[in-house]
Amino acid sequence: MAEEKAPPGEIADELKRLGKQLHSTTKAAWESEERRQLEGEITSGLNALASEIERTLRECRVSPEGEVLEVKAREVKEKAQSGELGTEVRRAFLRCLRQINAELDTLQSSWTPAEKAKEEKE
Repeated sequence: MAEEKAPPGEIADELKRLGKQLHSTTKAAWESEERRQLEGEITSGLNALASEIERTLRECRVSPEGEVLEVKAREVKEKAQSGELGTEVRRAFLRCLRQINAELDTLQSSWTPAEKAKEEKE
């Protein structure tokens, strides 16, 4: 069976057609009534969630546990404003990056033949 070749430009034409099709499909989905209903439902749900969180926070503020939490929150805020929190975060992030790199080195070594690894280190 002879292999059929695509005429020049046909692939480019199909890719262009695909782009237009993706655009019109996305536009139709965005403008659909179903998307509007979903957006309304999500908005309503998020508003209800925010109201519940606010109510919970108000209730927590008057409890002994809430007072402790508020003190701790102030401490974190003070650390953040003083730069201490940023320093701690940077140190922790650096430790994580070093650990990831060490693990990747170990993994790479397990996949690299011993002779090649020796050559790379030299």
